Amino acid sequence: MWDIVAAVVGALLFLGLGYLYYSGLFRPIVIDIKKPYEGVLPIAYKYMVGNYKDCGPAFGEFASATSQQTTLIGVYYDNPDEVDKNSCRFIVGAVLTGEAEQYRDRLMSRGYSFTTIPALGKAIVSDFPMVNYLSILIGVHRVYSTMFKYMKKQQLKNQGCMIELYGDKNMRVIAPLEENNEYFVKEFR
Repeated sequence: MWDIVAAVVGALLFLGLGYLYYSGLFRPIVIDIKKPYEGVLPIAYKYMVGNYKDCGPAFGEFASATSQQTTLIGVYYDNPDEVDKNSCRFIVGAVLTGEAEQYRDRLMSRGYSFTTIPALGKAIVSDFPMVNYLSILIGVHRVYSTMFKYMKKQQLKNQGCMIELYGDKNMRVIAPLEENNEYFVKEFR
């Protein structure tokens, strides 16, 4: 009897660890300084104020508005360690390229605004696999923690915001190193 219980517990433990491995828990975090994307990013977005952990449904809302696979974007303006967590300012939306552009009228009717995120020449960048919801949670926690330690060690200063791009089973976290007020949408100013 105890052999069966031990076998089941062992199998569950093995499956759990396998799922955590698949979700990226044991993946090394690589930090690089580079140009994070080419050119400007035309985006549709919603400006929001609140706790960053509550932004997930806004990403889902965009996906349901377009039924289109596109690169999602989040731009986070406040450090939740310095500002009340429920007063953090951010935008959530998507990069409008190719077929996503055809949804402009529908997005406008649902309260989205439009702007461009400027080209970046130099930023701290880290990529993390996005294979399931758990991998997003693991990635956000591990990447930000590692990135902030790196910035402190290298005496680098983030210039005003953090940017996240979600697409093609990958999450890219970007900390701009060049000051540029164009990161700040009109609602922020």
